[in-house]
Amino acid sequence: LTDGSTEEQSSRIVFTATNYIHGAMALGASVRNRIDPTQTHMLLLVRDGFTLDPQDILRLESVGWTIGTAPTVPLQKQFIPKFPRYKTTYTKITAIGLAEYDCVMLMDADTLAVGDLKEIMSCSIFTEPQHRVGGTIDLYRGY
Repeated sequence: LTDGSTEEQSSRIVFTATNYIHGAMALGASVRNRIDPTQTHMLLLVRDGFTLDPQDILRLESVGWTIGTAPTVPLQKQFIPKFPRYKTTYTKITAIGLAEYDCVMLMDADTLAVGDLKEIMSCSIFTEPQHRVGGTIDLYRGY
């Protein structure tokens, strides 16, 4: 993704807050239809300092999200990515700290659930403590 370039100069445009909300809405709808809601809690962690409009909160909750705040991950300056889009990427590791859950699956707001998630969210496949958190593969550019 490109930050600081005009649309004509860039091959991709950085997501706006509106894009994030739309992505989270689509993700929520795709997940909600593929889980057992009595066994799975849909938690949308929003980066600390990211303000949601009250109407957006209602829309996100309407597709099943419970809104939470991801804690800030303090980093030494030398570890902060130079590319602006990635400066908050370490927020994702806060999923590891969700100790109140038996297991956690992290999905970005630009992904969709396309298959049944009931088995994986039953946590029965997570047989070791270090397997408690799972993520999704980013298929950007087909990788």
